[in-house]
Order: sequence, then structure tokens, then C-alpha cells
Amino acid sequence: TMKCPIAGVVENMRWLECTNCHHQNELHEGSKLDELLNRHQLPLLTSLPMMKGDLVAITGNPHYQGLVDRLLSSIK
Repeated sequence: TMKCPIAGVVENMRWLECTNCHHQNELHEGSKLDELLNRHQLPLLTSLPMMKGDLVAITGNPHYQGLVDRLLSSIK
């Protein structure tokens, strides 16, 4: 086994955002995420929305920029 530290968890496709009113519609009711984080003593780095398009991790995307910032600070 590799002994590589885990920086944390990224929750993908947490919600779908309405393109008109920007309301966030939850996609997964009854998530076991908190149980997983507690059991393995891991931080939640970010939750990401389900997004339309081929390339969503683009410069200036606030959901991904927050993740990048947290990852960089965790490896310093």
C-alpha cells in the first residue's frame, strides 16, 4: 500500500443550480458524507455543483477556485 496523506474529500454533483434564479436544488437526499468524514477524520474541501458543459474547471469559476486554494494550503 501507498502511504500517501489524504488532503480531504470533494463532494461532486451536490446540487443543480437553476440558470434563471440560481436556486440550488439538492440532488442527493440522505447523504452519508458526514459519517464518512467523521469515520476517517477527513475535512470536506468543497462541494461542487452539477454543471452543464464540457469543461467546467475554468479560471474564475468560484466553486473550483475555492477547492484549488484549499488544496494548495493543505500541502504547504
